[in-house]
Amino acid sequence: MKKIAIVMLFLLLTNLYAVNLKIDTPKNVKVGEEFNLTIDVINDKKISGFECFITIPKDKIKIISIEDNKTIKNKAGNFYFSNFSNSKAFVKFALFDKPINSNFRLLNLKLRAIRSGDAKIIINAVASDDDGNCIFRENKEIEIKIIGGNSEGNKSEKENFFDVLLKTILNFIKLLFGD
Repeated sequence: MKKIAIVMLFLLLTNLYAVNLKIDTPKNVKVGEEFNLTIDVINDKKISGFECFITIPKDKIKIISIEDNKTIKNKAGNFYFSNFSNSKAFVKFALFDKPINSNFRLLNLKLRAIRSGDAKIIINAVASDDDGNCIFRENKEIEIKIIGGNSEGNKSEKENFFDVLLKTILNFIKLLFGD
């Protein structure tokens, strides 16, 4: 009886962990620094549909761009959607002809740290099989520490403004009086 219970537990655990997310991003970044958040799907199931929503704390981090998986995008055609704003990103797709049964890169987000402090990125993902049944659901929270004072970020912005202003005034004076 114990052997049957152990075998069933092993099969259940293997089934539960057949799909999961691998998230690659630095744990510490500096204010003003650009960095990547990459999401890979580790998979040995047949995935026909996938949804992933990412929420970024907009007061600390800004989304600059999203890089989709071009292969999946081409396979899914009109059933592939991705979009982003300053603080949210999502990818959804459905495959009707041939499900994915191997590991794949879902997306790569390019981000910029805009204010110091601790930032929590929330990732919610759901995968489904050919029949639309949920075969995987995961919610992850990623903590990133942003180093550097807010005044440093503002100082560089002010310096840039004054540099541009000074160059404009100097160019105007050169225009009036010549070189």
